[in-house]
Amino acid sequence: MAGGCARNPHLPRAAGIQRGQSEAPPDRLLPTPAGVEIDFIVETARRRPGAAPRVVAIEVKRAERWGRSWDKPMRSLMELSGVKVERMIGVYCGIRSYRFDNVQVWPWAILLKRSLPARCFEPMALPA
Repeated sequence: MAGGCARNPHLPRAAGIQRGQSEAPPDRLLPTPAGVEIDFIVETARRRPGAAPRVVAIEVKRAERWGRSWDKPMRSLMELSGVKVERMIGVYCGIRSYRFDNVQVWPWAILLKRSLPARCFEPMALPA
């Protein structure tokens, strides 16, 4: 397959919370105003008195071309007053990186290189 993407059935699918709830349970994502899901929300700073939590939103698509409509759930998350979106990243199976306003779109390999330490892929010594 071009781009090297394959479906991984073991990756969890995100679940939104019901409107009207004040906070998402720790294992769930924040809902967008449109009620759609975003694949990954990484909390970079917890909620504190007087400060909203800060997050990075990541939308993943198994496609060789990035569709601009896929930005919309991340952009709508920015409309929530109870969360500060620091960064929005789209990940897909293509080969080019793009930037659409404040949304960065990367091939999946670039996301891995930027988010995992190089030592992550070294062989592990198993305990005797």
